[in-house]
Amino acid sequence: MAGTFIRNRLLPRVAVGLSGGVDSSVAALLLLEQGYEVIGVHMQNWDTTDEAGASACPYTEDLRDAEAVSKQLGIPFHRVDFCRPYWTHVFTPFLEEYDKGLTPNPDILCNREIKFDRFQGFARDVVGTPWIATGHYARLRHFPSLGPSLPVGPLPSSTSEGGPRNPRACTGSHSSLPELCTGMDEAKDQSYFLSQVPTRAFQHVLFPLGHLRKGQVRDMAHAAGLCTAEKKESMGICFVGKRRMGAFLPEYLQPRAGTFVSVTTGEVLGTQEGALTLLTVGQGARIGGAEEKWFVCGKDMEAGRIYVAPGTDHPALYCDWLLVAKEDFNWIGQAPWEMGKKHEDRSQPTDRLPSTASPSVAFRCEYRARYRQPLAGCQVSTSSDHPGMLRVDFDVPQRGVALSQTLALYAGERCLGGGAIVEVGPSYYAQGKRLPERRLTWAVSGGKRCVAEARGGEESPRA
Repeated sequence: MAGTFIRNRLLPRVAVGLSGGVDSSVAALLLLEQGYEVIGVHMQNWDTTDEAGASACPYTEDLRDAEAVSKQLGIPFHRVDFCRPYWTHVFTPFLEEYDKGLTPNPDILCNREIKFDRFQGFARDVVGTPWIATGHYARLRHFPSLGPSLPVGPLPSSTSEGGPRNPRACTGSHSSLPELCTGMDEAKDQSYFLSQVPTRAFQHVLFPLGHLRKGQVRDMAHAAGLCTAEKKESMGICFVGKRRMGAFLPEYLQPRAGTFVSVTTGEVLGTQEGALTLLTVGQGARIGGAEEKWFVCGKDMEAGRIYVAPGTDHPALYCDWLLVAKEDFNWIGQAPWEMGKKHEDRSQPTDRLPSTASPSVAFRCEYRARYRQPLAGCQVSTSSDHPGMLRVDFDVPQRGVALSQTLALYAGERCLGGGAIVEVGPSYYAQGKRLPERRLTWAVSGGKRCVAEARGGEESPRA
């Protein structure tokens, strides 16, 4: 396969993050076909030498496959060790949050701290280019920083500064303001995981797969004879691999036992080792001898209590608002109040958001509080009632919202940014409110997380 690609000298050199999987392999292939000078880079972010059961991590296999793909494509190959910054800036904060009973997302931290920070530095300093590419299913659009609108129609097919030719990947010059958009494959869209990456980090980024579906990517890999064409997807903590959290985390922290308490009666239902640390809101609780399923609806870390509710759709599992810290929220592009003309019709989400100098502002958009959750409507506001906070009010009740999860906001196909949830509103049960027929729920079935809109109201009796 080497030597079959024609180099376009007008296009830049690009460092492609090769994970050893099919997605990054095809990303490199597509860039070669378009005429880029492609350099393969494999990032090692986890060292298994200090880990019991280290054979569970497929790093050696991933490195071998990444190098094999580079040879197939005829491109230079680098391996870079980011184990120390990964431990310091991703894994340690992840452990600290879990130890507090919170629900952090290490994949989001990994993207912000490693792939779109340290990797970019390596590309610039070692590979000799500011441009990087990954196999993420997302898209970037570049528009001048002046101008209020957020167009979502057809995009031009070329750039003015030697950027990518793919109209779905990126348009405009690399000096323009990038906007993050959802991938065309809704089932694989990864914009949620990118929502806390700073705007500046996207200035020289390419997402070659953003306009493709997973099936198309595998077909391309087969057609090119890539050795990763049939490789299964890696699921688990970013760069750590597939892990059973209950067995993996105790190697690095001391999980605390929790006492299960019924939120409806106050009855103590049992205890479980590690549950206070490892369980999160919305998850099922294993209570011995229980005839029905119980789900976590709250935790009291000081008292060591885990409050549980009977049934997957209990009102204690639902809330209708949350808070994120305004200062810590990562706006991709401009913050809504810095752009556009105020949108008066609040009945539908919009791609044109308000501009105002007022300290109190409200606008409508859509949100996602976990990966693969369908986008749902909400209103975002700032006011003196919650100083320094963004309050997000859901159009319909949301199930299983947990502290430290990432909330991502959207306007149409554009991801506006993301931030960690710092406070959750009272549950419908605590308020004595009846759940409406329309509400957003999720559950785990057969090891896979499923999301659906539930129907059927339920009373919220108070004990």
